Amino acid sequence: MPWIDWELVEGIDYAEVTVLLKGGGSEIVARARNLVPAEGLKGVMKYVIEAVYEAGPQPCPPIIVSVGIGANVSIAMKLAAKGLLRPVGVRHEDPEVARLEETLLQAINGIGYGAHGMGGRVTALDVHVDYAPRHPATLSVAVVMNCWAARRATMRVYADGRIEYITHLHLNKEVV
Repeated sequence: MPWIDWELVEGIDYAEVTVLLKGGGSEIVARARNLVPAEGLKGVMKYVIEAVYEAGPQPCPPIIVSVGIGANVSIAMKLAAKGLLRPVGVRHEDPEVARLEETLLQAINGIGYGAHGMGGRVTALDVHVDYAPRHPATLSVAVVMNCWAARRATMRVYADGRIEYITHLHLNKEVV
């Protein structure tokens, strides 16, 4: 059953629809947990790296790893899932979060699973991290993964009936 999630964005004069297809191998390894807040950023990093290590080759590496940090696991999971929509190679706008993404990417690639778990230097193509404000007594973390295929498609529907298809892999636009 498809899950539909939507949000209103001020100043946008079109409807944008994105479909993200995920296979069972990458979906079954998703996880979320409440950490003890004292574990801090080191605990978050450990949790993410362990999630990828324990997933092994099941999510069909090289993978895209997305991490959400929030006040509860449902918020963290939503942020993590949304992070899979960010293009590979695009860093978070906050420089500290962008550094965390780079650090996690390096650590995950150090695991050495490589393509399809056959060994190699590239276990992950990218790591995306996002966060929401939280109370100091909460630290919820979610980790979701997507296989290298990153099957998704986006279209924009304008009020005048135009439809714009956005190809994610090549970042091309085709207007119909």
